[in-house]
Amino acid sequence: MTFDWEQFLTLAENWYSSPPSSLAEATYRSVITRAYYSAYHVAFSVAEQDPKFVAKSTGEDHGNVMRFFDGATDKEHKRIATNLRTLREMRTHADYKNPYPNPDIQKEAQSAIRYALEILDLLKEI
Repeated sequence: MTFDWEQFLTLAENWYSSPPSSLAEATYRSVITRAYYSAYHVAFSVAEQDPKFVAKSTGEDHGNVMRFFDGATDKEHKRIATNLRTLREMRTHADYKNPYPNPDIQKEAQSAIRYALEILDLLKEI
């Protein structure tokens, strides 16, 4: 059975809506990370269906997926690439930066969910 990567976003939305007060920052960091991985894996699955996209099964695939969508001529593909880049940067900050660069991490987590939702919506349209 295959995993539905959109469940990561559902999990992120649930965490966002009721973070434990003693773990708020950890929760918001996790929301950002799960939102990114939800969008990335669904985008990867779409890219993988195109014979021009060659998965390497390494960390390089993250950039390759963004380049794949950025290489298209339509605005939807380019928007997917732009949003994925933004989400990846947010995810990197959430996983590695201390303190978090944006003092309003709750708002940042909310933005990550919005970016991921937009990516998933765009992927369904193409």
